[in-house]
Amino acid sequence: MSNNFQRVFFHEVGHFVAKELNFKLNGIGEAESIELESIGYNNEYLGRTKPKIPAGVDPNRSIVHLAEKLASLVYGCFIQSLFLNQNFTICFDMKGNGIEDLKEWDGILLNFSNKRSEIIKNEEKYFEKLISLKENGHFDSFFGLNPDDYVIKDINNLSLYHLNLNAVRANIDEFLEIHQQYYYEFLNEIKNILEI
Repeated sequence: MSNNFQRVFFHEVGHFVAKELNFKLNGIGEAESIELESIGYNNEYLGRTKPKIPAGVDPNRSIVHLAEKLASLVYGCFIQSLFLNQNFTICFDMKGNGIEDLKEWDGILLNFSNKRSEIIKNEEKYFEKLISLKENGHFDSFFGLNPDDYVIKDINNLSLYHLNLNAVRANIDEFLEIHQQYYYEFLNEIKNILEI
């Protein structure tokens, strides 16, 4: 698979990491599926992480767990950027791969405009911590994942791939156990800033 495929794979698995940790910590926010789609030019791919909507819950209701949602949105760019050794703002930008995540993040923070700069500073500080963790080997096994081991080609749409989430989960479970403490601190800082 191409470097673009790997980039999108780790971006979407970054969202998956946040969703798995949100579920472990708070019983909310699981992912139902992850799709990667070839968009036909320059070997480019588009990724989508679809949330699992519990039975009886209106999918159009307003967001209840704001901190968890904000963390989940930025985590795709955090993980992608660590993988590519670049600043996460290259991804989490109106010209970056995380543009749709950023638009949703911005929409959530409309009601917290006075807290936006604090949230950004917190994300920058946390990303520096992630860089330090990476330098100390924290992500070695995680970035050792081979995307080819987890993708299933869609038989009805040859440009579409589905990730085997059970296989991904099984192979990152140990990483999640170790990473959980850092994510928990990040999540709590968002809650403190938003005063929720």
